[in-house]
Amino acid sequence: MKSVSILKRALLAGATCVALSATSFVQAGVLVINSISGQAVTLNYNNSNFGTTAGAFTGTFDGSPLTWWCVDLAKHVSVPGGPYNDYTAAPFQSPPLGFSAARQADLQRLFTNDFGLALTSAQNSAAFQIAIWDILFDNDYGSSATSISTYGGAGQFGISSGNAATIALAQSWVNALGSGSASYPLYQLTSPTHQDFITPTAPGLVPEPSALSLLGAGLVAMMLAFRRRKVSGQPV
Repeated sequence: MKSVSILKRALLAGATCVALSATSFVQAGVLVINSISGQAVTLNYNNSNFGTTAGAFTGTFDGSPLTWWCVDLAKHVSVPGGPYNDYTAAPFQSPPLGFSAARQADLQRLFTNDFGLALTSAQNSAAFQIAIWDILFDNDYGSSATSISTYGGAGQFGISSGNAATIALAQSWVNALGSGSASYPLYQLTSPTHQDFITPTAPGLVPEPSALSLLGAGLVAMMLAFRRRKVSGQPV
């Protein structure tokens, strides 16, 4: 009975290490921005207007091709731009991002419902980006009176100028978020000095060394338990 207890503890340790390794995937790397496909807009956030391009970025992370969208209205990047050496890739959502669970779930629903259209044209890429910004940054998001093209007050997000058809398309996607799966796998690219991004493509993530060490320790514990049972003459 004692050896069985040891074996159970070893197996539990191994399983715990596997679980920890599966949730600790991060990778530091180099981001290079080649282009952005979208449309010019003027945003209003916290009572401040600024012009930018809403759309899908394309480039590379550690040399691998990638497409991503902005999830940051405070920091900036150049297009084309880079190499940026301070980006970290991880599953969405990990620190330093701090979006609520409800906003995260609706972002996953947006990808579930409409990602198939997001890259089919510059207009669709722009509408997809506008919908992402509205989900993550508008404090009146979710109310029946919410409109992406209206804004006002601290924490309120809106589009003060842009293509009307594109804004209407983004609004229709936001209005449809009451249904759809909230389990779409998303990944983030974050930087302390440049814009943070989100992508539906895993950017070559690998386990952290600490996670690999935990996994190794659990496997060693399992091997020792089997060895003790074999030496004692008990069936393995």
